[in-house]
Amino acid sequence: MQPLRLAGWGLLLVFVDIRIDGVDVIPDLIGWVLAVVAMSRLQTLHAAFAVARTAAGAGVLVNLAIYLGADAVLVALEAITVGVFVFAVCTGLLRRAAQAGDAGTARAAQQIRWAHATLTALSVVGLLATGGQTVDVTGEPGFALVLIGALAVLALLGWLIYLLFSRSDREYLETTQDTQLAG
Repeated sequence: MQPLRLAGWGLLLVFVDIRIDGVDVIPDLIGWVLAVVAMSRLQTLHAAFAVARTAAGAGVLVNLAIYLGADAVLVALEAITVGVFVFAVCTGLLRRAAQAGDAGTARAAQQIRWAHATLTALSVVGLLATGGQTVDVTGEPGFALVLIGALAVLALLGWLIYLLFSRSDREYLETTQDTQLAG
């Protein structure tokens, strides 16, 4: 499987929780492992993919800690890990796309990385300000902002996953390992 497609599946597993009796059937940990494998295959193409691999590895560790007991700091660390991963993947993708003359992909990756970085920073501040506690803002003046922020994050992550799947077969993202597997 192409590395970006594998990373897309990994992110889907991280972001989509299927719960039965309160138990996540496919733990986020599996998604992070897929992301580590994917970025390990891409790391020779651009240093940003190596950073993404490291962030995915941190995602594995943070998720292990969360399974032992989540607190505000761990939840904030998970948000930061996702933020670094997204920023690094988008950086590697935009650099490779720009070198290959794929301006559309480079532009999309640039937009996703900065928008997601901004929303990640805001969510980390919010998490730390509330101590990681769920705060019911229904009917409060800030409710619309919270809702818009949550929807923006979902839209960005959906756009990123679409980008990973739709650009996974680009020649500028082929690795030596991919060539050997195909040949």
